[in-house]
Amino acid sequence: MNAASIMAKVPIAGEVKTRLSKTLGAEGATALHVAMAEDVAELCEQAGVTYQWVVAGERSHPWVQALTAPIQTQASGSLGNRIAQAIGSRGFALGCDAPTLPPAWITQAARSEADLVLGPTRDGGCWTIGWNTACPDWFEGIPWSTDEVFALLLQRAQRKNLVVEVLEPWYDVDEPDDVLHLANHLESLPEDRARRTRRLLANLGV
Repeated sequence: MNAASIMAKVPIAGEVKTRLSKTLGAEGATALHVAMAEDVAELCEQAGVTYQWVVAGERSHPWVQALTAPIQTQASGSLGNRIAQAIGSRGFALGCDAPTLPPAWITQAARSEADLVLGPTRDGGCWTIGWNTACPDWFEGIPWSTDEVFALLLQRAQRKNLVVEVLEPWYDVDEPDDVLHLANHLESLPEDRARRTRRLLANLGV
């Protein structure tokens, strides 16, 4: 089974989830990042998938020090390079923006034997990217954080005749409207799903 790498940032107000600061405030946006990150880790545990944290920022931060899973420092360079270095020779990366993912989908990503595994998001990005055949040049020149990421990665893999497994699409939380969608979606889910995120949004009055 492949391991997951959870890509996270050290939670410093004004440096994480900045697009959400207008509606949640810098502290609220930072707290949401922490809650979602910890809920994603819990999803991995529910899925029975081994995971590590791949953290951008100072590892001396109290939140990082309190993490119990293995910790790796994010590489420098583009997001593509950071993902490639996190995955290593075999595995998959998860962001901290999809705390309501079905755990079974994480299990599916972990068990995939495809060359490339992609979980698309509804805004054109990916909730997961993984591989069983390391090939970092797949990521070169990709315009990360745009609506072209999934389509371009899929096109490149198909041109190389690689075996690609495309998982179900999901949503991530980047913009203020995404927070409202998340809050509404949580109302339809069991109370044990995304517990920290649910509690935080309630405290913030969302």
